[in-house]
Amino acid sequence: MKTKQCHTCNTQTEVAFRVRLHSKKQWVFICEDCCNLHKNSPGYTYGGTWKGKRH
Repeated sequence: MKTKQCHTCNTQTEVAFRVRLHSKKQWVFICEDCCNLHKNSPGYTYGGTWKGKRH
């Protein structure tokens, strides 16, 4: 199983969310907990879900 490191809290996660934070043009991957913290912030843009486990 593959993992990605969360851009915000640096934890390894098997499911990551591709987002833009603070209206920056750079896409980053964050974990579910950080996604829930940022999703109501101005400038937040959701760009998809990455999963380490492929079926």
